[in-house]
Amino acid sequence: MLPGSDGFLEQTEFSDLVTREKRAAEDEKDANSSFALWRSVIISRSRCRKRKVEDEILRHVQSTEALLAQSNTHPVVTDLLTAIQNRNMGEFVHANAKIRELSSRKKQMDRADKITERIRSYLPKLTDELQKTHGESHWEERFQHIGDAWHWAQARYWIEEYINQEDAPALAKRAKQIEDEIGGIIAELASLHAWSSCFSRLEEDHRRHMEAWQQSMRRLGKGTGKHAPRHRREAQQHLNQCRKAVPAWVMPLHRVWDTVDPAPGMFDVIIVDEASQCGVEALPLFYLGKKILIVGDDKQISPDAVGLPRDAVHRLMAEFIDDFQFKSSFDVESSLFDHGRLRYGTRRITLREHFRCMPEIIRFSNDLCYSDTPLIPLRQYGSDFLSPLEHVLVEGGYREGSGNGVINRPEADAIVEKIFELCSDSGYDEKTMGVVVLQGEAQAARIEDQLLERLGAEEMERRRLICGNPYSFQGDERDIMLLSLVAAGNERIGPFTKPADERRFNVAASRARDQMILFHSVTVNDLSGSDLRRRLLEFFENTKPQRIAELEWDELERRASQDNRRIIEPPSPFESWFEVDVALELRRKNLKVLPQYEVAGKRIDLVVEGGRARLAVECDGDHWHGADRYEADMQRQRQLERCGWEFFRVRESAFYANKDRALEGLWHMLKERNIPM
Repeated sequence: MLPGSDGFLEQTEFSDLVTREKRAAEDEKDANSSFALWRSVIISRSRCRKRKVEDEILRHVQSTEALLAQSNTHPVVTDLLTAIQNRNMGEFVHANAKIRELSSRKKQMDRADKITERIRSYLPKLTDELQKTHGESHWEERFQHIGDAWHWAQARYWIEEYINQEDAPALAKRAKQIEDEIGGIIAELASLHAWSSCFSRLEEDHRRHMEAWQQSMRRLGKGTGKHAPRHRREAQQHLNQCRKAVPAWVMPLHRVWDTVDPAPGMFDVIIVDEASQCGVEALPLFYLGKKILIVGDDKQISPDAVGLPRDAVHRLMAEFIDDFQFKSSFDVESSLFDHGRLRYGTRRITLREHFRCMPEIIRFSNDLCYSDTPLIPLRQYGSDFLSPLEHVLVEGGYREGSGNGVINRPEADAIVEKIFELCSDSGYDEKTMGVVVLQGEAQAARIEDQLLERLGAEEMERRRLICGNPYSFQGDERDIMLLSLVAAGNERIGPFTKPADERRFNVAASRARDQMILFHSVTVNDLSGSDLRRRLLEFFENTKPQRIAELEWDELERRASQDNRRIIEPPSPFESWFEVDVALELRRKNLKVLPQYEVAGKRIDLVVEGGRARLAVECDGDHWHGADRYEADMQRQRQLERCGWEFFRVRESAFYANKDRALEGLWHMLKERNIPM
């Protein structure tokens, strides 16, 4: 028996107790082992999770650092990276909340962008303006009236669409193209019709006589040979045989008598050009024609009677035509044009349109000879504009010789040097030239001889360069004319005052198309007050291109913005406020504007001038330009286009609807013509 709590234990009980104790010890040992195992498992799992978390954190750190390395990164990325690196949960939560807020705002912005692009497809200008100035306070008021603005925009769009349906400049351009095509077709049709009519009448016998006539004329030559009378008769006979087969004959006056066998009314119509130069030898033309058209100018050179014995002529007149009512008209100085005025004075047509000279050049002739019915110059300068009038004072010029042999050597040398200079100037390429001396003939011969040495015959031929007196250029013209006054102060200067002198000066001063240059060795103080030389020199010294007075544009701007246009008329010379507004737009481009510019008896609303060109601008006001008025304006435009003017038309409705678009074509035209803005 063993001692126990209750005394002694039985052997069996003791064994059981030992067994239980042993088992308890073993159980405790097993429990400790299991706990240690469980603890190891927990630790291992925690370490794995830690590594995973650390790897995850590392990935986030790396991705955040990569994002931070990019440009324009938001500051919240830096805050997020710092929170992760410092394991600061509070900062991390704050940064994460900021990111969520930004993400939400991005979605809102994306939606706003989609809406903006949708609006832009309909209202691009409004969208751009809204994006630029959306923070300004005036948009609150604007949005309150957005409906009205939308309706106004619709109305404006409709107006512009309606205006653009009829593009006036494009239609005018197309109309001109059609007119040119019609003109070309009519010209070709007339030519074909004329040739068809000619060939329909031409028979083999006619052809042979025409060939024989040509051969007889070649044999006749100058008409001075021993057999000239026979060749002349043969030519006349052949011409009479083929005359009806040829609808029109063009020949100088002396050829008429060589080739025609005279018969009354043998020609239906005779047209005589430069009739003021034809003398009594042209009178038989009245006999040859059923009708006669005489073209000439009694203010230009009449027949030259130098060397004819006047007394003998007057004796013959007294002997043979003493009973003629107008026998004085048969004097040697009377022209065919004079006879035409005497016979057909009431059936005279005065042609005033002048196509040759620049306006500045023809003004001298207008003042001298045509003050009652001045010529209307139609030419206007273009891109190849040259200064129309120049004069050169030749210092030390002197006159020598007498009569037709008078010369002025320094003046001649200066002219030759000037021509040589012009021929070397690219601005004068392809320009024809001529020299007119206003006294004698020797000066012209001297200049021509020197030019042959300096330029050569080939260049003179190319330039059509001839030197002579006014008679040499009657009916002719050149691009550039150089005039030699010849007179000098070393000898007495007899004044030119006769009507014949006026005609010579008129011809001399109206041969130049583009430029006239006067060379003189005297001043106005050296010349008599009645001398035509003085009048010509004063013209060169004092004449300036005609211009409309410059306007006070600042005052015009003020009036255009402040005057009540319903009551107050536009300032002179403008005919409408629309013209004023267009002119001001042109002035804002630093363009020179001439309002109500007069040319050929007609007015152009606005003329833009600059560089070496001009452009006409017509303002088609809705109030003034109905269908009838518009057709009249287009007719006026066609007449001026025939004179070289170019037009741009702007409609009032188009201008006030959209100024930039209405004038866009004008800016292109100005640029093409090198008119600086």
